Amino acid sequence: MNGRRWLFLFIALIVLLRQGQVRGQWIQTNGPYGGQITAISVNPSAPGGTTIFVGTLGGGNFRSTNNGASWTAANEGLSFIGFYAGANGLAAKGTSMFAATSAGVYVTTNNGTTWMQMNTGLTNTGGQAIIVSGNTIYVGTLNGAFRSTNDGQSWTAINTGLTNADVRSLVAAGTTLIAGTNGGGVFLSTNGGASWTQSNSGLTNTTVPALAFTGTTLFAGTLGGIFRSTNNGASWTNVSTFITSTLLVNGSSIFAGGVSGMLISTDNGTSWTPINNGLPGALPFVMALAANGSTVLAGGLYFGVFASTNNGASWNETNAGITASDIRALLVNPDGSGGYDVYAGTNGYGVFRTSNNGTTWVAANTGLGGISIYSMVFSGTTLYAGAIGSVYLSTNRGATWSISSTGLPPTGTVKALVSSSSGVIAGTAGGVFITINNGGSWTARNSGLSSTSVNALLLDGSALFAGTSNGIFVSTNEGLSWAASGSGLTNTNVNVIRRAGADLFAGTAGGVFRSTNNGASWSAASTGIPSSTVYSLAALGTNLLAGTSAGIFLTTNAGTNWTSVGTGFPSFFNILFPSILSLATVPTGTGGTTILAGTFLLGAWRRPASEITSVQITSSDLPDAFRLEQNYPNPFNPSTRIPFSVRGPASLTTWFVTLKVYDILGREVETLVSENLQPGTYEVTFDGSSLASGVYVYRLSVSASGDGQAGVFTQTRKLVLQR
Repeated sequence: MNGRRWLFLFIALIVLLRQGQVRGQWIQTNGPYGGQITAISVNPSAPGGTTIFVGTLGGGNFRSTNNGASWTAANEGLSFIGFYAGANGLAAKGTSMFAATSAGVYVTTNNGTTWMQMNTGLTNTGGQAIIVSGNTIYVGTLNGAFRSTNDGQSWTAINTGLTNADVRSLVAAGTTLIAGTNGGGVFLSTNGGASWTQSNSGLTNTTVPALAFTGTTLFAGTLGGIFRSTNNGASWTNVSTFITSTLLVNGSSIFAGGVSGMLISTDNGTSWTPINNGLPGALPFVMALAANGSTVLAGGLYFGVFASTNNGASWNETNAGITASDIRALLVNPDGSGGYDVYAGTNGYGVFRTSNNGTTWVAANTGLGGISIYSMVFSGTTLYAGAIGSVYLSTNRGATWSISSTGLPPTGTVKALVSSSSGVIAGTAGGVFITINNGGSWTARNSGLSSTSVNALLLDGSALFAGTSNGIFVSTNEGLSWAASGSGLTNTNVNVIRRAGADLFAGTAGGVFRSTNNGASWSAASTGIPSSTVYSLAALGTNLLAGTSAGIFLTTNAGTNWTSVGTGFPSFFNILFPSILSLATVPTGTGGTTILAGTFLLGAWRRPASEITSVQITSSDLPDAFRLEQNYPNPFNPSTRIPFSVRGPASLTTWFVTLKVYDILGREVETLVSENLQPGTYEVTFDGSSLASGVYVYRLSVSASGDGQAGVFTQTRKLVLQR
């Protein structure tokens, strides 16, 4: 067989394997864009051409091959512990890029497609800074400095004389190696780190997160300002009081980034000028800087990446593809044309809007700037967005905003908003407030509240529920007076309250609680959810979703038990998942529903509700055997129902049940059921609309829940998809 034929067969096999990948899982949407940028570096020798890498706080690494115009995630191989260990420092060496992360040092040799951990010899993996000097790589960690002379394959500690081992910054100036530490100031080494000498003469602040070198001049960025040394670090002179987190030398310009934006010096640090035009917010916090030729890139704590092509005179956002944002709130509202808008309130990036279930997001921030949004509600055609000490209003779908703060506590985060017949009610860190004049002013309504730290509000008919740090309170007069809700909450730090069917549910710092009597009493309803904080709840008819610090869970039986439905999210051995901060359900217009999940540091994700709520119990009578029935109709096009039975006895409350569909070659095409089920008779829908006509196999497997044993029952049947 000739080479071309082998190549054809190989490509065909890849195509078939891709067609056989499992469907039915969460998919990350294309935004909202942004992230907390902790590192930026440019590799001009990267495979395929110049590549820029950024590291984010918890969202992993991203790369750009077009000078920041767009970015793609580059996380394969990075540690995931509920969030990605993104780079705190980046350094290029030849075609490779090295990343210092909270999980140690990683290297990519294929432009970020995959990363490999390189921790041999590292006795502390809390990487904070990394540089390349000649053929040697140096990394600064939370507990010392290390050196590698073999491209990271092994590391040697270099801490002699380093009396403060919390190394925050590194720079090489000729034959001198300089380390900036957290509280110990600056240390110098003239022998490649074999020994160090402290050099703090004139340095009035000893926390040094940034170092830079130009010509014969050294600069140290500290929490007490910028210092300059013209004698190789022997002594220092303060040249600015600017609190600095990062420094960059590009040509004759020196850039400093910190808690209040950016400064530039063009006279070797003698004078400094603010350059914040175009950066978001009143005090943009710049954490990382890099240059690609004449383009300067600035990474912010809450605004992602901005670029300047005119030496900092102006800045433009360049975040497309960086999906490392916190989504604190999601709100669904009709768009007036038969569809639905979804608004996302983010941590530091304002509001974004999508009209196509997250396929695209647009910023809706004019008048907001780089602020955090914690809650949203529509009152008529006006959109209210809760921030810290204020509420913002928009009457044009977020195109422009105005501020409303009169009467609100200036430092109180507005965590909850509801619309009532009288106006809009806000739950804040300083109590409950109402506006009856479209945001003109706010009036406190806290009589009877034993805690004014209000995290959640639910208006349920005439009853207004408030979830606080000290339990749940209820008012029947829009907050004029409050009474404590019933007993039973063993955790009183309440984050969210929702109704599903006939019951009320409360998400707390200690799980889910259920009330069957409109809040008169509560009982724990968290079986199946690992010990975690519940941030969000969303009803799907009588079913309920819970967003937690351990991922996302579903109950189809009013909280009696819960099942993880996190397939598709990154995870650590299916144990650690991203925290789900917000949830929304969006009608699709075709009779279906899309679920959107806002995460901590990983943006927004989506999944069709039919994928996780298609299992329906048809009888709670106890079957005497496990059975997998023939699907109906059969043949079918495009969907069919599959009945099955889970036998008693009643003493065994649940079985772990999987129901999977395979093609005729034995490749899995969809998982229909993978959860704990109580004894009963069930049906599940299989939708084959994206599959080719043909014969498929479906298999039911049952094992005792959680016992780790082999299955106690397996049965297989065939079904026919006929177009």
